[in-house]
Amino acid sequence: MIKRITLALVALAIAGASLAQQSYAMRKTDIRAAYFHLNGDHQPVGLQYSATAPHVWFNVDSNAALKPAGWNIYNPLAPGVLTSQAASFFSSIYADTPAAGIEQTKRMAGYWWLDVAGLTDEDMSLLDVGLLQVTTPNLQVTPGDRERLRRFVDKGGVLWIDLAFGSFDQSNGSVFPFRLNYPGTPNANPQWDVQSPLLRYPNTLTNNEIQTLATGPNYGLEPIFRGNIEPVDLSTEGASAVNPLLNSIVGLTGSYSQLKPVTAAAGSPTAMLGRLGDGYVVVTSRGASEMASRTSASTNRRFFAADPSGQLGRTGAASLEASAAIKFAVNIISLAAESSQNGGGSRRNFGSFIDVGAPLLQTWNAGYGAGSTYTADATDNRSPVIYKGLTVAVADNRVMVLDGDPRSDADGDGNPDDGLQDLSLGEDRDLVWASNIFPGKISSAVCVEVPSAATLALRDLVLVTTENGQLAIFSLFDNNRRLRAGTALVPDAVLTPGIGGSASSVAGEYPVAPTVHEGIAYVADTVNSAGSDVGRIWQVDLRTLSVVQSPVTSTNFMFGGTAANIQRISGSPTVGYIPILDNSGGLDKVIYAPLKEQSSPPANAGVISLWAGAKGERPASVSESGGVVSIITRAGDKGGLPVYLSAATGDPLGFRISIVRTNGTVLTASQLASLFTGAITQSNGTVSLTLNPMAAWPPAGVDPDNGIRVDYSIDWGAAFPSQTAGIERGRLNFPSPSGLQRTVVGGIALSPTGTMYATVSTQNATPVAFNVNDYNGSLFAIREEGKGQFRCPWKWDLYPQHSFSNGGTSTTVQSVLADNDPVQNLSVPVGAGSINLNFVLGGGYRLATFQGAPVIRNGEVYVSVSGAKRSLGGFSVPAGAILCFADDASTREIRIGRRLGQNAIVVQPDLARSSDPSNPTTFSSLPQANIRVEKEEGQVGGIIRLDNLFTAQRGQITDSISVSQPVIVRQDGMQDMIIDPSQQGDRWNPLKWYTILHGTQLTSTALGTGNTLFVSGKSFLPPILNGVFPGDPNFREEAVVFGLRTDIDPGLAKRPNDTGTFTTNPAAFQPVEIIADQARPYLRQVISMDYVRATNAFNATELSLNRIRPSQVFVWPQTPRNSTDSGQISFEDYVVRVNQCVLKTSGTSAVGFTPTSFGVVAGDGILAAWNNERIYGFTVSYTHLRAHETC
Repeated sequence: MIKRITLALVALAIAGASLAQQSYAMRKTDIRAAYFHLNGDHQPVGLQYSATAPHVWFNVDSNAALKPAGWNIYNPLAPGVLTSQAASFFSSIYADTPAAGIEQTKRMAGYWWLDVAGLTDEDMSLLDVGLLQVTTPNLQVTPGDRERLRRFVDKGGVLWIDLAFGSFDQSNGSVFPFRLNYPGTPNANPQWDVQSPLLRYPNTLTNNEIQTLATGPNYGLEPIFRGNIEPVDLSTEGASAVNPLLNSIVGLTGSYSQLKPVTAAAGSPTAMLGRLGDGYVVVTSRGASEMASRTSASTNRRFFAADPSGQLGRTGAASLEASAAIKFAVNIISLAAESSQNGGGSRRNFGSFIDVGAPLLQTWNAGYGAGSTYTADATDNRSPVIYKGLTVAVADNRVMVLDGDPRSDADGDGNPDDGLQDLSLGEDRDLVWASNIFPGKISSAVCVEVPSAATLALRDLVLVTTENGQLAIFSLFDNNRRLRAGTALVPDAVLTPGIGGSASSVAGEYPVAPTVHEGIAYVADTVNSAGSDVGRIWQVDLRTLSVVQSPVTSTNFMFGGTAANIQRISGSPTVGYIPILDNSGGLDKVIYAPLKEQSSPPANAGVISLWAGAKGERPASVSESGGVVSIITRAGDKGGLPVYLSAATGDPLGFRISIVRTNGTVLTASQLASLFTGAITQSNGTVSLTLNPMAAWPPAGVDPDNGIRVDYSIDWGAAFPSQTAGIERGRLNFPSPSGLQRTVVGGIALSPTGTMYATVSTQNATPVAFNVNDYNGSLFAIREEGKGQFRCPWKWDLYPQHSFSNGGTSTTVQSVLADNDPVQNLSVPVGAGSINLNFVLGGGYRLATFQGAPVIRNGEVYVSVSGAKRSLGGFSVPAGAILCFADDASTREIRIGRRLGQNAIVVQPDLARSSDPSNPTTFSSLPQANIRVEKEEGQVGGIIRLDNLFTAQRGQITDSISVSQPVIVRQDGMQDMIIDPSQQGDRWNPLKWYTILHGTQLTSTALGTGNTLFVSGKSFLPPILNGVFPGDPNFREEAVVFGLRTDIDPGLAKRPNDTGTFTTNPAAFQPVEIIADQARPYLRQVISMDYVRATNAFNATELSLNRIRPSQVFVWPQTPRNSTDSGQISFEDYVVRVNQCVLKTSGTSAVGFTPTSFGVVAGDGILAAWNNERIYGFTVSYTHLRAHETC
């Protein structure tokens, strides 16, 4: 009875929040864009077209008819005013440049313009998309600038390179190498890839528009370059002899193969698309950016942009072509919407800067299995992926491909019933094809587009890992680029490394999905070594559909297994580039893999770092003797690891050298050919190059100690087995309570700033005892700074209210999160009286446990938590939470109000290692070696600065400090000080805000898209609102998906005691969105509702449900903006809105029939949720676009 009353009261209170007067508002999505400038480009002298039109982003932002509703395109790094130096530069190009000192706006060229050479990694992390408009023939890109652009793309940026009036030096070009063939093929026979997202999402371009982009505009006057994008061909410079020295970039099979044709003229590409890490590179050669920048009345080659309304009239060739180019530019930006592998990309950030939008409407659902009974167990939580408008799911040991929008024509053949014929037969979902049933468990799917090494034809592949140590590869389309059909398709290829041990499976565990990065699939599996299950990682070249091999020993690329025993790998590898910390601008390609906890031999969960290669590296040393230049790479200097030297011409994994003069120019291929013979060898990481007989070393103007840069891959095959250990850069094992092993949840996330994030938890969503440490958990921020040297900028622990003893004195610390949501203070009318919900929802936040992997989006980290409120009659009201942290790796600070000597240490109860979290007895301390004691001018006390909150830099972590707890500052001869550093500002605790979802249990990872965060779980709210109560045989919690805004300013938080904030006057009432805890104001909670109170006190009750104001932070279910001019929303309308969040087995069912949701994924305007029974598809609901008012 108590449980039934409890649930009913909470549901009624939340429902009552809808009975306020409302109106609608448009959501805003921020797109952070820039116009990139490279040194040597945009020269004013002697170049007719150096005065390019840099107003693409302004025109896209101004074109409300063609850009998605709510998009706001801006440059977060825009200089506030035009400097004298910038004014001098622009005035040499644009005659209308104003005098220095003017405030810059979006309409000015200087607002968008950024010099690549001056951008830091932090700057690059603040940008989503960049246009690089090349205006100089044979422009050289320095290795430093190239690696800055690579870092920008790898972390998730979209780079658009438009060869409007210039080209790159073919051996010193951008991220992916190519050459411009100018003049190109005639403007005839245009061709295009109908499956390319650049032509279909979100704007479907017409044939005429595509032809314009493929062949170029028809301006007549002021022609642009009409070139074709072709592979690097050193024979055009008479430099074929040095192909081995530039092996990674030459020919069709070099890194050019990472680019896929999108449009072509007479068979030669004019637009290409490539993926690198989490980002994309788009190359166009027929003036698309010029078309997007001009208007019908102006070429827009000026500092101040012309009136963009000339684009909207669609009169004249320029305006029509501009519209096509604007739609194309929108599609370029929207590339980030795709989610083709687990975690969204190789860095596993579970987010995208493209906002799917909310609320959404469920449009289809599908049971697993192609007509067969679904038999997967309830722990099956393998994520689907969304690729080219398709949803690819895995369950019951088979792959299923479904149309993400059943009414669409996914392959462009004119028939919306793609693949199997089912939609036309009355089904509400469109199953395209299904694989055969594998004999054992398989992983989540990964989708990727690659060219065939043999024919260069594009192939779209679906990859899954099997429990018997194989990678199974399917073709998504047939040879004509049409979707396949069938219910038992077999793989095109099944690969295994063949070394490292026999495959093994562990009960209750599923294989982990491979990770794709630059055309290589990194596969993690489990093998048996001497009776123990250990981890293994191997590499597959998706161009050739073969395991990568050493060209020297023919041994497959493999790490772990019997060669170097490591713990089992619990999640998909994370792959990306991180900076080499030597100020060279070079990058290391690293693989981070989460390690599974194990009991024998005992080892805690952790992370291992592996080395795959380097880009733009400054070698350890360069010397010359006897006509041979010896380059000791860092691989050779650190363990003598062999460098991969391919025997084939054109291998993306191959070697590349760049030689930079002190004046910044780079030797061309022909100059390299005059210097070297092309002969190259390596031994244990030392690369030897043979000089031509008459060549002098070093070349004129080159400092050999600083001017040499190399790209290479580690030859894992040649390292096997004796040198395999050198591939490991380092590993960490996280602390855990004795006997209660925690796991790394969902893998390792690598943020755009280069910080790793790991959630470590038991994921126990239903703990029963607060004094047993089988819940809680830690969120770690970790940076690898130097090979295998790890630094922890912060660790954030969940914990309950607890007490600890220090020097004989007991100190009590409140639970880590306070719950100040006013919903707890509502009095719900019951008959002639009322019941206050504090009876149900009051008290502290209890039994909190981390449930999801870190989600990284826009400089913030989000993590989902399960928890509970009061326990009544053995029943705890579930209460999930979302926590938002700053992606901040800066030094932590503790300010002391007294003088402090250099012998101080920091001590803290260790909740991560204590067996009883209510009475921790294990303590961690940071010794003097880990802290810096300083004094700032004008300050009375000292400041303790902590760079690393671990005592160790690798191996098992024992002592560590948490930033969510108070600390003890201890110094010889002085009394201990217990300090809560979070009270002193934001230099200690990175928590920005959090919200508690009363009545909802969260057990999955959230998803960040644009300014919307989606989270799924189960809730008792929907059935109660639909009249189904506890005790009814049909009652059970329902699977739900919620959405909330993330563009929140925590600085707007109000404290309960703030005078005048909480009023009894309806006319003066302003609803509060964020409450700061009175005692701990750094705890800023996004609340579910606010209301006009009976008295001026914050915790005053409210009897009238008509005076409640629901939070505008929650956008799904949508509760429209409060207003006095649009009438009241009814209770029935609110029920409809809540039901739109429920996963339903029927598109018309009022109540769902599924117990929970395992997570959400999104891409191409589609959101999909899944559980152990079905997969559910959602698309945008246009009800939230009813007014063009930003909020």
